[in-house]
Amino acid sequence: MEQGIKIKVIREPDDDGLYEYKISLSNGDTFASLDFWGYADDFREFGEGLMNFPNGLKDVVTYELGEDKIDGQMKWAYYALLKVFCFKASGQSVINVIIDNHADIPDYQRNEFYIKSEPAAINRLGEKLKGWSPDKEKELTWDSNGLE
Repeated sequence: MEQGIKIKVIREPDDDGLYEYKISLSNGDTFASLDFWGYADDFREFGEGLMNFPNGLKDVVTYELGEDKIDGQMKWAYYALLKVFCFKASGQSVINVIIDNHADIPDYQRNEFYIKSEPAAINRLGEKLKGWSPDKEKELTWDSNGLE
C-alpha cells in the first residue's frame, strides 16, 4: 500500500445498523490495519474537521475509536487514533496513527507512526470522509500525496 488510508466495508450492517469495517493505513514504510464495527456516519464529523484544516498552526483534528489501555488495563476491544496537526510553520502536516488491537499474545499488535501530507490533500480526505456513504460505496481510499 502507498502512503494513505483505505476504509473498506467487510460486512453489511447488522440489525443495529453497525457495519464491520477494515481500515488500512500506511506511510510507505509502516503499515497497520484494524477490523472494527461502526455506523455509516462515524467518519462524517472527522471529515468536516479535516475539510477546513488547518485553522492555524496549532490546529488539531482527531478521530478516536475505543479507548487506549489505562494503567495496562483494556477498556475496549480495540483502539484507533488519527490525530492530524501541522509540524512546520509552512503548514506541512502529519497524521499521527495509533492502532492497537488489544489482542492477547501472540496476536497482539500495536503500531504508531506518522503519515506526512500537505493540507490540501488532507482537505480532500475530509471531503471524501464527509461525503462517504458506505451503503453505496464499499471502499474509500485516500493517497497522502494527493495522487488520487
